[in-house]
Amino acid sequence: MNFQNKRSQISALLKQNDLETAKNVALELLAAEPDEPANYKNLAICFAALKEPERALATLTVGKKKTNATVFFWGDSTCQVLRYLERFDELTISVLDVINDPKVGADEKVQIFRTHIHVLQLAIVEKFVSDLPTRGDSDDPILVELAYFFHEQDAWERAKQLSTLFSGDSNLDYVGKKRLSLVCGHTADTARAMALLKAIVNDAPSDEYHQNDLLEIAKIYATKQPSVDEGIATLDKAIDQYPELAEAHRLKAYWIHYSDNCDLAQIKYHSLAYGDLLRRSKTLIPKVPRLEKKFLRWVFSPHHLNCIPSAG
Repeated sequence: MNFQNKRSQISALLKQNDLETAKNVALELLAAEPDEPANYKNLAICFAALKEPERALATLTVGKKKTNATVFFWGDSTCQVLRYLERFDELTISVLDVINDPKVGADEKVQIFRTHIHVLQLAIVEKFVSDLPTRGDSDDPILVELAYFFHEQDAWERAKQLSTLFSGDSNLDYVGKKRLSLVCGHTADTARAMALLKAIVNDAPSDEYHQNDLLEIAKIYATKQPSVDEGIATLDKAIDQYPELAEAHRLKAYWIHYSDNCDLAQIKYHSLAYGDLLRRSKTLIPKVPRLEKKFLRWVFSPHHLNCIPSAG
């Protein structure tokens, strides 16, 4: 039996909504390979798709007892099943259990939090955070993810508290630095926000992210430092690289009014450029993809069904 092909088959069957056949293939795999953790996970996902939550969760419990997968593997698998079942309170608790487990690595904690951040329940996360220390420095990147979560919930004081606790800015990846810059930009720590943005602006993973980073830098210069002329200079860089970046033209036309070098011809030029781009596109500001994975049944993708972590 080609186990990898069978796992791919489960994924395809689930996408086709052939749930019973998918379950039967998963049962066949489990019978043939009972020591493989991924087989329990795949079967649990099939039960979740069939709206059999108790069997789905029981399958994971059996898998934990019979195999030697990592703590993170089972935590991640449980969260995937709970999310598909839309049991968001339990999902939130499970995510927090994973990020609080000393056996789970820092990167894995960040990964699972980012994956589920938009469905985590505020009251449960707030209770978890209230038990964290209120003083001292830490380089644990999960603090940044927690700060960003509260930022997204407009809970500014809590976001500021967590960002202040964190001291490992230089060790963050692109997403972490971007998220921390957004938190700092909204909690009056503009110097730190600017430093983070300047650290990542040349490492953006795509043109869309690069455009967004340049706009964020310009906005901090012009509205929070303040230095309108520095903001305009940053917009000029953006326009040189991306002449069709409508938002840069709009901001420049507006900010020139407050510049030491107010130029009516420039105001007219960029206003007309913005209007022309607006007529040609329904999008004013570049669409920046979310900095975390969309769920949208991603648990059924071949990557998640086929990926087998090392035991331990």
